[in-house]
Amino acid sequence: EWKGTTRQVINGKQVLVSEYRRVALTGQGTFAARMIRVLNGPRSFTLTLSYRESEGRMLRPITDYVIANLRF
Repeated sequence: EWKGTTRQVINGKQVLVSEYRRVALTGQGTFAARMIRVLNGPRSFTLTLSYRESEGRMLRPITDYVIANLRF
């Protein structure tokens, strides 16, 4: 399930954040995922973070922290 892409500023750099849900490869459970796309010419990269939705209460804040503390 595609939730969309937004532009955000992280530590002064504009990035694209895409969110989606996917079914586990084993077919058991769903995962929430976010892709953070940093566009910087040849130094561009994508960071993908995902976690099992049933563990979201604990893991979402951790992934938020990782994203908020990206350094370029």
